Amino acid sequence: MTAVAVLFILLGAGAVPCGVFVWLVRRVGKKGQAARWLWITLVGFVMFAIGIAFMPAAEPQSDAPRPTPEPTATPGPTHTPGPPTSTPEPTATPTPALLTARDIERKRSELTDLQWDKYTVDVIGEEIRFSGKVLEVYDDARVQISFASAKKLMTGGILHGLSGEQALALNKDQTVKGVGTVREVGVFLGLNIHIDVTALE
Repeated sequence: MTAVAVLFILLGAGAVPCGVFVWLVRRVGKKGQAARWLWITLVGFVMFAIGIAFMPAAEPQSDAPRPTPEPTATPGPTHTPGPPTSTPEPTATPTPALLTARDIERKRSELTDLQWDKYTVDVIGEEIRFSGKVLEVYDDARVQISFASAKKLMTGGILHGLSGEQALALNKDQTVKGVGTVREVGVFLGLNIHIDVTALE
């Protein structure tokens, strides 16, 4: 389409000035030939106009910056969920059992005299659970008992820290039990365990 338009423009542009020139010359001479060249000039004008019409219109130049295409997001690796993990339940810390008269008896049988002397010092202040029958109640509210858990006949205990009312309420051969701390451990005609009572059951 562009080549045809250029051709029409060139032919029209050449025919117009030639036709006008010859028309002027012939006008002075023969009128018939002048009219013929006038038609040639008009045809040149028409061809020139057609060539201009067929020329492609130039696209208007815009000063506005062209939009920059946004970068396409690259999909990341897909996460495949695994099997649900079970949260382990916290394990309960076992509460150590309280000391008993039987435990102290075992230590007396297992340890040497030197080790026993050290043990009787280290055991002071440890919590102990007691249970036994009342043998005697003294004026200062001390209570002598025979331990139910003891295996040896001469193992006995002395309870300290009872109030006068508590001591008065106790009878011989009555079972008394509770919790306290080791006050003293001695060996005199058997094993004697002194206990500071913290609670009676």
